Amino acid sequence: KEIRWKGLPHRSNQETESLHDERARRIEEVKRKRESLKELVVQNICFTNLVNRNRARYVSQQKSPESVS
Repeated sequence: KEIRWKGLPHRSNQETESLHDERARRIEEVKRKRESLKELVVQNICFTNLVNRNRARYVSQQKSPESVS
């Protein structure tokens, strides 16, 4: 049996353009998600700092005699 190379499959220009458009859409989607993730990370850091600050304030108020009423 003889094997013959026929080359890579040919894609129509429309299909190629469609794939390029899809790739561009996906790249934009990844950019939006990356920005959203950055914002969520910043919010998480801010909330963590707030909790730590509140916890430290609570502990210091429990230790100080002025806080007893």
